[in-house]
Amino acid sequence: MKGIDVGGVYQSNKCGEFVVIAIKGHLDVCVRFIKTGYECVVAAGAVRRGKIKDRLCPVVYGRGFIGEGRYVTQERTSEGVVLTKSYRVWARMLERCYYQKSLKARPTYIGCEVCEEWLNFQTFAAWHEQNYVEGYQLDKDILSGCARGKLYSPATCCFVSSQQNIEHSRARHYQLTNPEGEVVRVFNLSKFARENGLNRGHLCEVSHGHRRYHKGWTAA
Repeated sequence: MKGIDVGGVYQSNKCGEFVVIAIKGHLDVCVRFIKTGYECVVAAGAVRRGKIKDRLCPVVYGRGFIGEGRYVTQERTSEGVVLTKSYRVWARMLERCYYQKSLKARPTYIGCEVCEEWLNFQTFAAWHEQNYVEGYQLDKDILSGCARGKLYSPATCCFVSSQQNIEHSRARHYQLTNPEGEVVRVFNLSKFARENGLNRGHLCEVSHGHRRYHKGWTAA
């Protein structure tokens, strides 16, 4: 095909270099992106113009990628084309963790991360579809058992009302050191003590300095 060769390396407009791996016709050119290995079939004109998207390329705040699947980032409404709710939640989550201007404005998010599987929008959108509650907010702290959880993941996130978020942020939190010397932040002391075979009252005394230790646990 004129200007396009199997094995030839070409430059996309936004996603780096790709190699042509097969040509079956003007509308059926198979390409593979060199950096991610993502493969797709495109028209020859798209190859020449570089208008090809690598759906595994981290284009959202340098970490998130759209992925291959049925979930879309935009939808058509009576008001025109808008971003889908799942995409807006996903992008804001990435912004809080990885956008430097956002971290400067909200330094409590420094050190926070998104789990590897949620860097793929398709995976997050599937979780969002199953768990979203209209009007609720994505929270990473309550299930983490601490005031400021550091990881966004299926195991540490849930949707909560704004009132629940406020109550959690204002609740009393504890920092304790476990028998292995690791610092553990505790939000619900009663639940924590019950799940770990400890005495809540004794842990409270340890936290306030009225007791040196309880079953190897000390004040942080």
